[in-house]
Amino acid sequence: MRKIEDKLCEIVQECLRGKFTKSFGKSLTKRDRVEYDHKGSQVAVFLWNSAIVRVDTKERSMIVQSCGYESNTTKSRLNAFIQYFDPQLGGIFQKNWIWYRWARCALTGEDNPVEFNGKHEFTV
Repeated sequence: MRKIEDKLCEIVQECLRGKFTKSFGKSLTKRDRVEYDHKGSQVAVFLWNSAIVRVDTKERSMIVQSCGYESNTTKSRLNAFIQYFDPQLGGIFQKNWIWYRWARCALTGEDNPVEFNGKHEFTV
């Protein structure tokens, strides 16, 4: 994981732990920023102007989405969050210009590729 992705994950983790008591908007680079709404318990991670990660700190749920931008940077950011918060999920990969994610079969426990529809939600 890159340093910027580590920092983004750490900020979201601190929000989940309840470290911050006020809302804030924090820019890490020109294209990466995190916004936290303390009253609404929502965290959003932006890549440029698209919220690629949304977290509800009360419900403990996370939504990762491509927002229609299937670039290597977007995929890298989404994989960083998936691997940090749910390492068993696997991640997103690309084959023949199509994005896939790994899904675990409930009956056999095997990981199978499933087409990534641009959005995935899981608990944290």
